[in-house]
Amino acid sequence: MNKPSAQTWGKGIVVVLGLVVIGWLLYLSPWFREMAVIGVGKIGTPAVPILLRAAQDEDHRVRNAAVQALHDLGPDAVPVLIAALKHADAPIRTEAARALPYLGEAAKAAVPSLLEVVKDDPETLVRQEAVMALGIMAREITEAIPALLVALKEPDGEARRLACAALGPIAVQRHLAEILPALIEALQDPEAEVRREACEGLEQIGPRAKAAIPVLTKLLQDPDPGVRREAAEALASVSRDAPPPAPKKQGA
Repeated sequence: MNKPSAQTWGKGIVVVLGLVVIGWLLYLSPWFREMAVIGVGKIGTPAVPILLRAAQDEDHRVRNAAVQALHDLGPDAVPVLIAALKHADAPIRTEAARALPYLGEAAKAAVPSLLEVVKDDPETLVRQEAVMALGIMAREITEAIPALLVALKEPDGEARRLACAALGPIAVQRHLAEILPALIEALQDPEAEVRREACEGLEQIGPRAKAAIPVLTKLLQDPDPGVRREAAEALASVSRDAPPPAPKKQGA
């Protein structure tokens, strides 16, 4: 048996190196990565971890393809995404939280896990993405509303602000009795951003939030100018159609 000559070895090395270079150049192409993501998405739920990583790609087309592929997996992806909320890599947990709200009614099963993330995840961004996911889900999934109310009590100020931002628009349509007391309490939050967001939510609710008038009135003296402005706008909205104050008696 003839041994391969040095020339043959040299040609083989060149071919291998050429394939490596071509593969690398293809990987650098957003179009190729997009096509790869679309292909991987056809595999089904085993592709979820790969799709979650692709959802962080620098190119928006690749990210969009990954999100679309996750959406197309439908309810079957929910258990895998719930498991991904406990992944060792924070970016994977972040993308899992982002993907869950778009999987319809089946995502209801993820509400307890998302709340665990809000309460316990060590990464601020992951906690905040979980709150935003609950906010999106709460528009259709009633079970997400209690989770948002719990998020209003969390130490992370930005998580509390995001919970306020989600709850205000919901209360305009439904669950006012549950949400209104929580928003009024949030008017006294130590973070100005949360107080401002609570004011905005009450402004959207309008006259049905008259119970907030005493606290909103106090906020007109808030040390934060943004809070004072939002409180004044909320008061104008909440006080619509309110009866005029009774005239003071002489000598009173």
